[in-house]
This record gives sequence, C-alpha cells and structure tokens, in this order.
Amino acid sequence: MLTTILFTSCIIASLTQGLSNIQVEVDGASQDYFFRVTLNNIDASSCGTSVTGVNILVNGAYVSYSNTYNGNEFTFDYKGTKFSDMLPISLQIKTGASTINLPGVVKTLNGGAVYTADATICSGETAKPTTPKPTMKPTAPTTPFPTGESVCISKSAIEWKSYNNQLILNGNRFNMKGLSWFGFETTNYGLYGLDKHNMNWYFDW
Repeated sequence: MLTTILFTSCIIASLTQGLSNIQVEVDGASQDYFFRVTLNNIDASSCGTSVTGVNILVNGAYVSYSNTYNGNEFTFDYKGTKFSDMLPISLQIKTGASTINLPGVVKTLNGGAVYTADATICSGETAKPTTPKPTMKPTAPTTPFPTGESVCISKSAIEWKSYNNQLILNGNRFNMKGLSWFGFETTNYGLYGLDKHNMNWYFDW
C-alpha cells in the first residue's frame, strides 16, 4: 500500500513539474484604448480543471475581458483609463480550482512582446472553502464510557498512574473531554458562536 502511494505521488509531481510557465504575448492591435493578449500554456486539463476567466487590474480592481477568441486570446475595452497609463499591466487568470495572479506582467503595449510569468496554470491560490455556519446550540458531546463521579483532591495529595490504557488519579479513572471548535481557520480569526453565548455556556457539559 505504501509503495502505491509513493508511486502515485511521483506521477503527480512529474506532471506538475512538466508544465510550462504561462506566457503573455501582446497583440499588435493593442494601444491606449484597446488591449489584446494571447495567453499560452493555459491548458488546465492536466490539473483537472479549466480556465473560467481572465481579468485585468484597473484602478485597483480586477475587470473581466470583453471578448475571447480561440480559447487563449482575450481583449479588453477602454474603461476610463488608458492602457498605457496602467503599465506595467497586471492580469489574473481564474480556473475552476484556483486564481493565478500575474502582477505587472505586461511592461509595454508593443505588439509581439512576450512575457513569461513565474506561475504555471496549475499554481495559484486555491479557492477558499465556504465558511461553515455555527449552530444555535452545540451538539451534545458523546461519552464513550460511563462518566465517573466527581472527586476533589488537594494538590499535595495528587498521584497519577496509568495502566490498561487508562489514566488513574488517586485510584479513580480520570476521564477527559475535548471540544473541536471551528473559527480560527476562517478570516474572522475567532471562535464562532460567541456572539450567541459566552464561553461558559459552551463548556457547561
């Protein structure tokens, strides 16, 4: 089983390493009020997806292309800012799996200019998962074994032991509880549900 996993990993790594970096070629028709590029090496089938959009950065916001031809030629219409004033021009390629940003990739509007990006079509930032919605009440914790009675012990008399895969505190089996709580991995960087109840409410088992 281990040999199969390693072999599969090697195949995937080989496919990824064999990809060529994205190339951006400026079309000869490009000028202050019209911009067209040909994007090469954007076949995303090797990473199990396809290109879903190409955007250009205009005044701090990405704007989608106006027309596309042959699957790799993209045109952009004038949006109030001359394309020469936007140099170096930043592009963004979206696939079904990721977003590839090409900051300042186009340096001139001269037709025939070709720029090679640092990224491949299979690189980029993966799509963010949908943030789960907190429930109004936490799910009741499961108890795999019957919970023992509460025992109060002074600090000086504490004696720990372990045997038969159990923790023993002064002759009593010590049961531990755990809580998996989402929130820190999201853009809120905090535990979900605290807007509904305080922490003591959730820990009241």
